[in-house]
Amino acid sequence: MIKRLGLIMLISTFLATGCSLQIGESAIPVQSRPGVLDVRGGEKENQLLELRGFYELYWNQLLAPDDFIASIPRMTGFMEMPNNWNNFVLQGEHLPRKGYATFRINLRVDQTGEIRGLLIPVMYSNYKVWVDDRLVAVSGTVGTDPKSSVPQKITKEVYFQPRSERVQILIQISNYDNYSGGMWEPIRYGSAAEIGASHDRKTAFTAILLGLVVMAGVYHIGLGLLRRKDTSFLYFGAFCLIVALRSLMVDEIFLTKMFPEFPWRLALRMEYICLYIGVPLIATFFRKLFPAEVPAVFIKFIMAVSAFYIIFTVLTPADIYFRILMYYQILTVLATIYALYAIICAAVHNREGALYALVGYIIFTVAILFDIFGSMFGVAELSSNVVGVAAFTCSFSLVLSKKLSLAFNKTELLAEELVGVNDSLDIKVRERTMELADSNRKLKELNLQLREWSVVDGLTGVYNRRFFEQHLTEQFDRCIAEGLSLAILLIDIDFFKRYNDTYGHLQGDECLRAVAQVLRSSLEQRDNEAILTRYGGEEFAIVLPGYVFTRVMETAEAMCEKIRQLHLPHFGSEVSEEVTISAGAAWMVPSPEDNARALVEAADTQLYKAKTSGRNQAAGAVCS
Repeated sequence: MIKRLGLIMLISTFLATGCSLQIGESAIPVQSRPGVLDVRGGEKENQLLELRGFYELYWNQLLAPDDFIASIPRMTGFMEMPNNWNNFVLQGEHLPRKGYATFRINLRVDQTGEIRGLLIPVMYSNYKVWVDDRLVAVSGTVGTDPKSSVPQKITKEVYFQPRSERVQILIQISNYDNYSGGMWEPIRYGSAAEIGASHDRKTAFTAILLGLVVMAGVYHIGLGLLRRKDTSFLYFGAFCLIVALRSLMVDEIFLTKMFPEFPWRLALRMEYICLYIGVPLIATFFRKLFPAEVPAVFIKFIMAVSAFYIIFTVLTPADIYFRILMYYQILTVLATIYALYAIICAAVHNREGALYALVGYIIFTVAILFDIFGSMFGVAELSSNVVGVAAFTCSFSLVLSKKLSLAFNKTELLAEELVGVNDSLDIKVRERTMELADSNRKLKELNLQLREWSVVDGLTGVYNRRFFEQHLTEQFDRCIAEGLSLAILLIDIDFFKRYNDTYGHLQGDECLRAVAQVLRSSLEQRDNEAILTRYGGEEFAIVLPGYVFTRVMETAEAMCEKIRQLHLPHFGSEVSEEVTISAGAAWMVPSPEDNARALVEAADTQLYKAKTSGRNQAAGAVCS
């Protein structure tokens, strides 16, 4: 099973990386000197050239081509583009995030008779572009103050015929709405045929994938409305539609192509709010699909953070709510990784459809990470969320289809059985009576097994925290009634995170099993009511009723010694080259005025004391 999972993850990562990199347009880097880009060598290739280099910067000046004919404007300096002008240092200080500027670059071309083209990306927050003396592209209204500057988010493709071997590109940009102004992605240059083909390919590809996601969303919402007992269909369908809506406002910005006058501020808010809605939707979907692997507290936390971000985005302007976007992206990365871990656990536990889910989610995860890091670091080629969502949609549609198919198969089998019962009712009544008796027996056995599974940790085979809480309450009440002492022993594997980082999570699981086996064997010889439980992560807990304090400490020290005698290598530890544990004990004779939680907290305090005192030891205290 583990080998098969490894192969699936390897193939899925390969496919995700390959698909992601094919979204971005291939481009030949252009070498330049300040203010001039020499594109003559690249024009012979059927590829697009990225116009990266040092542009002339004219800060707080909105210049047109005629201004360079009448006189020579005062240049602020050369600025490497694409970039945010806030990164430019003038007289020892960074330029302000808000303002306006003109950028100029000259191209050296050698095929003056052919039609050429430019792919102009989104600029923040608006722009005007001239090629030589011709105005070729406008987005919003460029202005010198917040009232005259009107933002717009739109991409353009323009065509022109060079009249000489020198082509001037002049760009006006103003920003009073976004977090920072400038050109975040490079302008692309190439032949008219390649510009048109590139744009058409990307548009068609994105439209097909969006259509797939929209159809999947509508289909699964329909299923969810008809099958309301299983809400996973509704969450999945809603997620697909949210992603499709957000995709209209990123990359090629189809929304503003369809509705050129669509308000920029509303579009930007919609883009971010779709992100904040999509994350809790997909998290809840995973919870519905694999409830044992995705805890409810994880969903509540994601929902709370997302609700805060939605409210903050609605109530504040773009330059404010954009500043905290990065923290949500970090949360998204962490949540994505955790969800991947949960699906891997589901696959390891042979959950229905988990392998299909794992394939699609790995592709989705890689693509979304490309998209997030592309947004955070301004790398446009890494924007591949549509591919990831399409792969995710197909894979999880298979998961839900298989789930639905199993339900239909069960229905068909029941229908066939009913037909058989009608054909020979008397015989079937006797058979059903016997089958019901057998089913009841099996059901009782299954209930006993399920009850055991509900209180046993699946990894280590010892009791889980749920059983610990129940057992602690029972023993606490018993000790009060009988006047017995009660002790709690908390045990933690020293530097276990480093153990996972050094040897991997699979070896870490083996370490947990080995430690649990030794700890449990230490108790079996002593007392049937002293039961080992896995408290959480690498932490174990033991309830010790009727033990005197010295015996509690002897037990803790003996466990520390037995773990040392395992001689499990741990070169990431700071206290030993082998696996060790720290233990904290709290002992008391409980009375009706006491509560069990205080005893657990006292044991946790002693565990902390053992750790801060150098680990690989036990600490204990008598609670009054």
